[in-house]
Amino acid sequence: MIKWFSCILLWGVLPSCRHEDKKSLHDYDVISHKDNDIPNKEASAYFEKGLQYVEKEDYANAKNAFIKADDACPNTPVILNAIGNTIIHTDIPENGAPYYERAKHIFYLGLARPSTYKTDRRALFLNLAYSYCLEKEYNQALIFLDSAKSGANHDQIYNAAEEADKLIRTNIH
Repeated sequence: MIKWFSCILLWGVLPSCRHEDKKSLHDYDVISHKDNDIPNKEASAYFEKGLQYVEKEDYANAKNAFIKADDACPNTPVILNAIGNTIIHTDIPENGAPYYERAKHIFYLGLARPSTYKTDRRALFLNLAYSYCLEKEYNQALIFLDSAKSGANHDQIYNAAEEADKLIRTNIH
């Protein structure tokens, strides 16, 4: 099992999915807990520095820190999504798409690997939902949220997926 495939940073950031036409869905950006599951210490330090910049709404420096994290530990999904999310604030939003695509590709690779832990697969579904939501592909995000909730006993993944599901459904209809 590759630990960083199942990084669950997204529980804290999934609410950043929002529909541009609706103002009731809040944009929480890329704020996370300190346990980011990034296997490289240098990358983890850059990532945490990026999160500090996000908290200050200094997205340009946050993006630079996340890019340094990606340089130190390439293709880590949580870092790729963070870069994509900060690009939304610092650049043309569509320029974030390649980072989301790279992250989604890695999540799909994780789903293709056999796992004895349903929680790992559900976390991957939750992460995929987040990536699709950031790309404003809400219907696809809802499909993955359903998969993230499947077979759960109202645990942390289920609760995060349920909250995200409600936010999306409330704001896209």
